[in-house]
Amino acid sequence: MPVAAYIPPPDPPAPAPEPAAKPASQLIPWDAQSLRRRIYSYILEQNYLGATCEQVEMALNLSHQTASARITELRTHRTHGGRITYLMDGSKKVRRATLSGRSANVYVAVPPLSPTQ
Repeated sequence: MPVAAYIPPPDPPAPAPEPAAKPASQLIPWDAQSLRRRIYSYILEQNYLGATCEQVEMALNLSHQTASARITELRTHRTHGGRITYLMDGSKKVRRATLSGRSANVYVAVPPLSPTQ
C-alpha cells in the first residue's frame, strides 16, 4: 500500500484589520464647554442653596477631577456666559459637610448680565 504524501491543512484566514483609532476628542463624551454648561445649569437650579463640588459630582455623575476643574473655570472666568462664585455669609465662605464628614465650599450661580445692563 503506497504512503500518501502529507499535505498540511490550509492556513486560517487572516484576522480582520483593526478599525482606525478614533482621536481622543471623539472618545470623550463631553467636552469642557458642555460640561461647564451642565455644571452651571445644575448649580443655578439649586438657587440660593448652592452646591458643593461633591454634590455636582454625584448629580451629574462626574469624577472629582472633571467637576473640580470645570467649577474652577466657571469661578475664575466670565467667558462662559454665567459664572459661579462662593456662597458667602457676610465675609465668610459658607461650607457644607461632605459624605466623608469634611467641609467643602458651597457655590452659587451668578446669572449672566442681560444685554441691557
